[in-house]
Amino acid sequence: MSEPDAQAVQGRVDVISYSVQAEISHFNQHRVNDFKVMMQNYLQGQISFYQNVSLFAFSFALLAVFQDCVPSHPIDAISWLLGRIDETFGVF
Repeated sequence: MSEPDAQAVQGRVDVISYSVQAEISHFNQHRVNDFKVMMQNYLQGQISFYQNVSLFAFSFALLAVFQDCVPSHPIDAISWLLGRIDETFGVF
């Protein structure tokens, strides 16, 4: 192979190499962004879940404390409890 042919091949190899490196970089940027969004959604779901768990635990604790004051029908008891929580904390 002559020197000019070898330089032409080397130029094409360089173009392909730079293109592959650019594609890898682009892929990695998307991978990092996708992972960030996925982790944010996961952690937000965890926060929501544990907020709900703690709210229900608090609700049951209130029911235990005020069981004599709570209406006997479950629907009435839930309404009563939500009313007390809203009066106290303004949650609902």
